[in-house]
Amino acid sequence: MLDRRAFASACLLPFAASAQQSPQAFLQAIYEPYQKRDFKGQPYTEATRFFAPDLARAMERDMRLAKQYHQPPTLDGDPFMDAQEWQVSDLVVRASGSGDSATGVVSCYEQPDAPGRTFDLKLLGGETHDSIMMFEETAPAGTASWHHLHYDSDEVAWVLEGEFTFKIGEEITKGGPGTCAFFPRNVPQAWKNTGTTTGRVLFLYTPAGAGRYIEDTFERPNLSDAEKAALRERHRWELLGPNPL
Repeated sequence: MLDRRAFASACLLPFAASAQQSPQAFLQAIYEPYQKRDFKGQPYTEATRFFAPDLARAMERDMRLAKQYHQPPTLDGDPFMDAQEWQVSDLVVRASGSGDSATGVVSCYEQPDAPGRTFDLKLLGGETHDSIMMFEETAPAGTASWHHLHYDSDEVAWVLEGEFTFKIGEEITKGGPGTCAFFPRNVPQAWKNTGTTTGRVLFLYTPAGAGRYIEDTFERPNLSDAEKAALRERHRWELLGPNPL
């Protein structure tokens, strides 16, 4: 349930200026700094050098309009526009090509660095012979989950405070305190605090397998992306993409 927002970008790589670097190394050098919590973003203004043509044109048009109306640009040429406010993780870089140009695809998850987001473990899997795992999450407004699924565990969410929207398969429901949502195993799911205040939700997994991921990441908050990916595989989670809500 610890969500992030997925991001993907396609870009064209200008290797004439980087003849000594492989396409993969070139992209890694650009994007890896975003994983540092204090990184403020790449100050790129020449969008055509770094992005696919349609996206580059959209950025340039946006910059012109922003200047015309004395407003900040919506697309500022920074590959990860929200990097100043979001924590970037699970970075994947893939590049291919040779000669003077190549194509790269970059994806990551961006998690809001939201003050006040907390997790309170109520029942651990080991305490129930792996029958149930339960925890309470305090989620500031706008907090959202991955779009994901669990292969071996069903999940229940009970809203204690605030207003939340849930997507279960293709069905979308919304509710406040007392709302209960059931997420069957093997069904894509997502949730978001769509209210204006901090909310609280009680989450339960049965059997407790999927909840072991929550336990492990709670106990080891500084895990690397590779370690978290290995835990998701071990506890039978799959990330499907951006939160659709």
